[in-house]
Amino acid sequence: MNATTTPSASEKSPLAAVRADGTHTLPKPASVPAEDALEDRSRLILAAMVAFRDGDFTVRLPRDWAGNDRLMAEAFNQAISQQERIAHEVARFSGPVGQAGQLAPRMTLPGASGGWTATVDSLNTLLADRVRPTTEVASAGGAAAQSATPKLSILKRLRAETSERHAGLEQRMTVMDPHLSRADYRALIEGFFGYYAPLEARLGASPVWAELSFDFAARRKVPRLEKDLVALGKTAEELTRLPRCAELPELDTMPQVLGCLYVIEGATLGGQVITRHLLATHGITPETGGAFFAGYGAETGPHWQAFGAMITAAERFGAADEIVASANRTFETLDRWLFPRAVR
Repeated sequence: MNATTTPSASEKSPLAAVRADGTHTLPKPASVPAEDALEDRSRLILAAMVAFRDGDFTVRLPRDWAGNDRLMAEAFNQAISQQERIAHEVARFSGPVGQAGQLAPRMTLPGASGGWTATVDSLNTLLADRVRPTTEVASAGGAAAQSATPKLSILKRLRAETSERHAGLEQRMTVMDPHLSRADYRALIEGFFGYYAPLEARLGASPVWAELSFDFAARRKVPRLEKDLVALGKTAEELTRLPRCAELPELDTMPQVLGCLYVIEGATLGGQVITRHLLATHGITPETGGAFFAGYGAETGPHWQAFGAMITAAERFGAADEIVASANRTFETLDRWLFPRAVR
């Protein structure tokens, strides 16, 4: 394989073995003549290194090689595991610190040594340096400092004040489980269809769109859900018989509509991660059952920015508390519909 055909992380074989922790062992080639074995092994090593370079920390080399090759594979797998753990730690405390404003969380990496420990210590030191002025000002200024604190933007308030319900829903979602069966995945898509179909019908009937100048019709998710269910084996007639959610958030006012939109538009961001996972672990593409999670594809970022600009501008109508309450109510009703036994 020459430099012009170097594999990328997105080209990972769908036949790669998937372990319970979500990592993927590159598949060993079929039996080949001895003179080709070295070249095949080099290709696996190159593919793993390219995946690592491109930010895919889930690839692992086979663990049943012999001799120095086994030691090399073990060293590579251990190194990429450490990097994956650091990435998970950064993601773990970025929510409490960056979104909820908590100052106490710190990274931990048990068993780390050398440069790995230095990396963790440096990040914790950076965090401590960043929050120290905040804690000092809060301690010295008391109520005066609090009164001088700028009002949070609506997007920051939504992130912070819906984080608990958002996290609870994510924890119950099974879509990232590498052992999720095709039947279970279809049942999950059916659940989303049963919620979004009546929700979008109610949203579409709202009179607020002319005032907001927002093209809601172009952002409907139901056509993608229908496409997925047909690809997964459902007929058009069967779709009409699927149950629909009756407990929906109230959508009578503009703030209520905006809060609901925050949830369903924000879901498209996480859907990009799910799309890559579905391809890698189940071979599901946007054309074969993954259109809903794929969302707007390459346009997801720009679409979210446009929504953010719209809801920020709409804040001039006031009622930020009502927007936040509606977003939480949307999370609550969706969670209760998808997982009725888990949500009280």
